[in-house]
Amino acid sequence: MSRIVRVLVADANLEHLSQISDGLRNRGFVNLLEMSGQLALSRAKAERPDILILGTNFPDLGTDRIVAELKNDPETWHIPILLVGDEADTKDLAGNLALQADGHIVTPFSEAELSARLAVALRLKTMMSELQNRAVTMAQFGVDGHDGWPDPVTEATAKVLLVGMEGGDPETIQAALRDRADVETVDNPADALHRLASPEIEAVVVAGGNDAQDLLDFCGDIRSTPTLFHLPLLLVFPPTTFADLSVPYREGASEAMKLPFRPEDLRARLFMYVKNEHLRRRMLDAYRGSVHRAINDDVTGLFNEKFLDKHLELLVEDAFRWDKNLSVTVIDLPAVRHMRRKHGSELADRLLKQVGGVISRLVRGEDLCARLGDDSFCVVLPESALEGASVTVQRITGVVSFTDFALPDLNEPVAVQPRIGNTTFKPGDTAAGLVGRAQAAALAAEAA
Repeated sequence: MSRIVRVLVADANLEHLSQISDGLRNRGFVNLLEMSGQLALSRAKAERPDILILGTNFPDLGTDRIVAELKNDPETWHIPILLVGDEADTKDLAGNLALQADGHIVTPFSEAELSARLAVALRLKTMMSELQNRAVTMAQFGVDGHDGWPDPVTEATAKVLLVGMEGGDPETIQAALRDRADVETVDNPADALHRLASPEIEAVVVAGGNDAQDLLDFCGDIRSTPTLFHLPLLLVFPPTTFADLSVPYREGASEAMKLPFRPEDLRARLFMYVKNEHLRRRMLDAYRGSVHRAINDDVTGLFNEKFLDKHLELLVEDAFRWDKNLSVTVIDLPAVRHMRRKHGSELADRLLKQVGGVISRLVRGEDLCARLGDDSFCVVLPESALEGASVTVQRITGVVSFTDFALPDLNEPVAVQPRIGNTTFKPGDTAAGLVGRAQAAALAAEAA
């Protein structure tokens, strides 16, 4: 069962406060409410909510000061801040949201939109917390943890693919992004998928028409491609395309916007997602780009078992202290053991390295992937319940199972059928106990 999410809602506007509180309560979130800017700041520092939803017109303290104090404090910089207000309230702030706060909610809003904003914010919070925790563990091994934000996201750094569909309005979108992003255009979804085989694209914006199914099919194509599973995907469409705005979100859209839109709203939302994508890529690069013998495995280049043990101890303590979810998955590879027995360690290690490379590309940025023993991997999924972790695990299992691995001196491709064991943190668990329970589940799967 997922843990309770705590959201601090601070707004001097009682109507906004009530509407957001109702939406959060319907989702089972815990509401922490304040109408004072100073009290909101103090409470955020003391209670560290999962998300802060912040109004823009406090009589006692400016919103800019609240954001600056929280983002410059190493204890609170990882709390996502969503600004809330009507168009007049947020107009002057929208252009800077990607660099200051982490998003905005323009009133009036639907519950589906609020839900989408919260999902993105929770993901961002998990990534930022893990980046901070990973730096702490790496420092214990004498390695620079690359803590803090990635390089600032500026409007000039966003590489965007604009996809035009029949009946869509790509010209309006391009005008909104002109001189603000590096925009490349394609005329149809097929060309878009071909173009996305190259990794430099950081977000996709789709100019959709009145055919809702075309948009949903494209969402499905993106999310069913493992390398594109996390890519920001923004849909812009006529107001009659979807009667229920929650539909495109359920099918994988990061953002769904109706025409007409304010250019500053599109830019703010786009750059928020680009910032998240920069952070995700930085986290992945942090353990792929350079290998440190103290923390990385010599064969696969992934984190080694010593780092896994130490980092998992930190995450277990964090999960207990702040009532967080934490899942652990062990991926056992009988095919590698068979290769080791039949052909020796050299070929087995080559196979292990190939499989590890595939797995590391399929995990989320915040997930830690490490070698475990001779022929297994362990994936730690911070702040994830088993239900959420199952999406990542299913993706890994499917791709590894249907990949033919080629090795020198063997005439036939090698098929690998991984055995998966999952478990989740419970109060009283130790790091070793969590890994042991997942290993036991993997062995049970092999025996079955």
